[in-house]
Amino acid sequence: MSAGAERAGRLLAVASTAPAAALMAFVGSCWPLLALDVFRPWSAALVGGPCAVVAAVVVGRASSRRAVPAHVLAVTLVLVVSAAFGVLAAVWSSDNVVLRRDPGSYALTSRWIADHGSRSVPVDWDRFGGRDPALSAPSPAYYGGGDELVPQFLSGAPMTFAVGDWVAGMRGLLVVPAVLGALGILAMGGLAVRLLGGAPAVLAAGALAAAYPVLHAARSTYSEPLAMLALLGGLALLVDAVGGARSAASARTAAVAGLVLGLATVVRLEALREVALVVPVAAVLAAQRRREGAALGLGLLVGTAVGVADGTLLAAPYLEEVRDSLVPLAALTALLAVLGVVGARYAVRRGGLALTPPAAAVVRWGSTALVLLVALGLAVRPAVSRGAQDPDGPGGRTVRAMQAAEHLALDGSRTYAEQTPHWVAWWMGWPALALAVLGIAWVVWRQRLRETAVVTVLGASAVLVLLRPGITPDHPWADRRLVPAVLPVVALGAAAGTQALARLAGRLGGRVARAGVALVVAAAVLVPGVEATRPLWRADTEQGELGAVEQVCAQLRPTDVALLLDLRARREWSQPLRGICGVPAVGVLDRSALPRLVARARAAGSTPVLVAAGYPGRISAAGLTPVHAVHLLTSEDARLLATRPKALVRLPIDLWLARA
Repeated sequence: MSAGAERAGRLLAVASTAPAAALMAFVGSCWPLLALDVFRPWSAALVGGPCAVVAAVVVGRASSRRAVPAHVLAVTLVLVVSAAFGVLAAVWSSDNVVLRRDPGSYALTSRWIADHGSRSVPVDWDRFGGRDPALSAPSPAYYGGGDELVPQFLSGAPMTFAVGDWVAGMRGLLVVPAVLGALGILAMGGLAVRLLGGAPAVLAAGALAAAYPVLHAARSTYSEPLAMLALLGGLALLVDAVGGARSAASARTAAVAGLVLGLATVVRLEALREVALVVPVAAVLAAQRRREGAALGLGLLVGTAVGVADGTLLAAPYLEEVRDSLVPLAALTALLAVLGVVGARYAVRRGGLALTPPAAAVVRWGSTALVLLVALGLAVRPAVSRGAQDPDGPGGRTVRAMQAAEHLALDGSRTYAEQTPHWVAWWMGWPALALAVLGIAWVVWRQRLRETAVVTVLGASAVLVLLRPGITPDHPWADRRLVPAVLPVVALGAAAGTQALARLAGRLGGRVARAGVALVVAAAVLVPGVEATRPLWRADTEQGELGAVEQVCAQLRPTDVALLLDLRARREWSQPLRGICGVPAVGVLDRSALPRLVARARAAGSTPVLVAAGYPGRISAAGLTPVHAVHLLTSEDARLLATRPKALVRLPIDLWLARA
């Protein structure tokens, strides 16, 4: 292999791990600052900056030493695909600033953290003349908690987005996910080149970049792009740790891999699933008397501890809300950890884990058969079972309303979870899905430790997501659940399947046949994904919302307090008014109490402003003339249950104000 290939391999190896390590080091080291309400630009630069630089340098050197040579053209194509993805996502990024769904929540919480260095959002009851049973402060994604509101979700993504606000204001905040998405594509290429080589890495990175859910998540302030980067970068580090000779350096790399994967729990609660799946990998390494096992487990423990602290100390209401799904996952993780430690100690006392040839054959046949059986089970699942939920619960009512809008049979008990393979096929195509099954089975059959470790974590996590996505099943909103693990493992598996078929063709027909089959199969992988994404490739949703909020802010004064009179104003405008306009805002539950509420606010030295987003007549009913503060006709994602979205839908946004 030429010197150019060695340099190209080192470049991709470093570029696919150093960003993940640096970002997770920043999040982990700065989390105490956020917990102490001092997450400011200067403190983050003093604490998080050096930690991120050190992590990037240390990890970069480790990955460089383990790098595999790769063709210069292949590495160049991976870099081009990643950069093009990032530019596409950034140029057509979305303005999720009016709080409608999760991206709005992340954007507004990030802005609050950037401005205040803290997650807690004070209500300022004194500005309203004190608490009143006719007033309510909580709003979607902001839980009530005494005199303060607690934002939904964990802190890792908002902390990262806040850096964009410090650098380039709100517009900078909104494009951070695009940068993270591009780095995630790069991490995919780096992981694939480690396992399969240069050409398959190009195919894996291209297939992932072409999948619309990945692009969709990178255009909005979702946590998935950062979660995908942490997962793929952490797995690439794990491959570096176990792919070479045993040494102190590989143990250190394993520890960093565990730390990165564990710290992903500060970004997304679902990362605990990957943590649970890494535990058996660490146990097997320890049972083989490899120091990498204990190091991986230790890093995992430390990183996860930060995630647990974040959830319990800063996001307790959110954890309580998802308690039913969180408790079994936490219990499974703890059980696997105990079994892993006990099993590893037992194996070490017996001289270390080593399979006899018959036992190795059983493992090979059994694990390969398991892959095929799981795929078969997912394929036939729609014919034999359906995901179910309480039809009278909030999820059931939401599904029924969407079914009515789509003229589908009304059945609020449906979760559509059995359709998840179809969701994947919508965006990547059935050929990619079939090749992924073939490729994963082929990888498992080869029984190489580094490949088995990746399949165990990434593949098993993907299967668990497909079995129980745990999300409102409207598209494309629900498809972000596929981003961190499912779509990457399909892209990686499809690249492996393409490589397997090409090698088979090469054995049967020579080099020409091998090249021809590789090109045809690669096209079968890429074309359906590109074709599915094509109608939405410039779908920048919710445009103009930032300007609309700023237009409203310009009409408010420092002494104003907002009394929100209708449901849409309470749901969508509470936090924009608090976090961007700097005006205390609460909802009015009992409009007959308005005279008393207005009088109390005035007595407190404030100027009450009546606000309506859907019913300006409620301002008129109070004897005031509503001023149409903003009118915006923008677009948002569709909400489809049974078909792939191909277009946006119109979204009117209005707000009326009146000083009382």
